[in-house]
Amino acid sequence: MCHIGKIRHIRVMVEEYKILSKKDYIAFLLIYASYSDFTFSPPEQAFVEEYLGSIAYQHMVSMYDDMNEAQRVETIVEGCVTHLKNEDKAAKSIDLLEKQFWLDGEYCRFEQEFMQYFKNVLAAIN
Repeated sequence: MCHIGKIRHIRVMVEEYKILSKKDYIAFLLIYASYSDFTFSPPEQAFVEEYLGSIAYQHMVSMYDDMNEAQRVETIVEGCVTHLKNEDKAAKSIDLLEKQFWLDGEYCRFEQEFMQYFKNVLAAIN
């Protein structure tokens, strides 16, 4: 893919982000955070699927899989700005992430590091 093609692809992914509802964004955030320990465990998958619904869950997993890491991070940060720019919403998202992290029985160091990163992003926008 030429450089221009890459720019268009990234632009398409950013435009796709803009159509995420808050619920879709939270599901995307949960999926991303779940992979911080390098596995998206069956209990974590089930939690996100229950939260979002089966069809929307499959769409969100597919969208996540189609993105590169830079696009995923951009989606996380832009979603914070769009959907979590008040302290109450930010606190609820932190609670939901912590619940997600404990689903597989361990809140590991990688997940703790992601949580610190996420809190730093929230602090920067609030």
